Amino acid sequence: MRNRAFLWFSLVLACAGTARDLRVWPEELPAGQRADAAMIAAAYEAQPHDAAVLYQVAANLARAGRTEDALEALRRMAALETGVDPRPPDGFASLMAHPEFQRIVADIRAKHPPVLRAREAFTLEETDLTPEGIAWSAKTERFYLGSSKRKIVAVDDRGHAEVFVPPAHEGLGVVLGVRVDDVRGELWAASARLNGQPEDALVGLLRVRLSDGEVLARYPTDAVDDLVNDVAVAPNGTAYATITTAGRLLRVDPNSGRVDKVLAPGAIPDANGIAVARDGRALFVASWHDVYRVELPSLTVRALSKPKNVASGCFDGLYALGNDLVGIQNCVHATGRVARLHLDARGERIERATVLESYNPQFDGVTTGAIAREKFFFVANVQFRKLGKGERFDPLHVLALPLSP
Repeated sequence: MRNRAFLWFSLVLACAGTARDLRVWPEELPAGQRADAAMIAAAYEAQPHDAAVLYQVAANLARAGRTEDALEALRRMAALETGVDPRPPDGFASLMAHPEFQRIVADIRAKHPPVLRAREAFTLEETDLTPEGIAWSAKTERFYLGSSKRKIVAVDDRGHAEVFVPPAHEGLGVVLGVRVDDVRGELWAASARLNGQPEDALVGLLRVRLSDGEVLARYPTDAVDDLVNDVAVAPNGTAYATITTAGRLLRVDPNSGRVDKVLAPGAIPDANGIAVARDGRALFVASWHDVYRVELPSLTVRALSKPKNVASGCFDGLYALGNDLVGIQNCVHATGRVARLHLDARGERIERATVLESYNPQFDGVTTGAIAREKFFFVANVQFRKLGKGERFDPLHVLALPLSP
């Protein structure tokens, strides 16, 4: 690992005819950054011209106080013209007042101005719901939103909400991803403990009947520190969920009740958003730097190739739209954005990307969404940043974004 990390830090980042030798030993970084440095090193060695990778290179160097090196990485990232835009919480706070950082950001935003097509669908007055996940059922004509308050609510398209699964029922924990299986009339929810809390919470998946909210089954993982994040359902009813902390998938057969962890540990780094391909023959799974295609049933994994001007990392929610993918890309963008990845006919390569919504002034933590009635619905202001701080939460704004031109 030392040799690989040294290779990364000693590689030359070049931009606009200039070069800077980044010869920094990993041991010189703060202890808390070394694990990330090794992961970033491996990704950079494989993909030195990937915008999402360069973003993390820059963030790691900025956190270590390597200002000029971080700026060089940001210049190279910006030159790829993907629209990736640094977020201060990611380690860039120390650069905010630097004139060169301000110039880089201004140039990114000038070339990638706001895209504002979404309109408010409804507002929720339960302000501190903090719903990471949202799903839609065409059968019940309801949206289903998870909550950090350990419950799931059902909402009609006028914004009238009612409790669907009561708080902590059947051990329901902090609710992350939710997904509806209209074929079987069920909802799947990812239940989590965050920083080990709450201690009585299920870590795994919960399966719920849509007609009455009855919990049909609980599917725990074998490790309480797993972060089971998002979930999708294959045509045969098998549920697959991302385990972000392990870089793996959780697979649940609802017929037999069997629960398996599949893929090698770290196969999909920071696995997050997940979607089933239109033909049901593969899964698409988001990582911090790529979207991966996982063949079914073989579970063969490979990253989707892409042009250099496409950043495909950090999709929180991910959804199949015909042959394409739509999702919310939030950890490599200042406000988060909604983007469409246009795939080739075989679903093996990203041909191009289209930004559908960005820099919306209502954005305050965008996470996941749901496709309904040819629109993409999502909560504009989840407001995770306010949790545990005693701050006042604003009403939740659910936006509807047209998916047709």
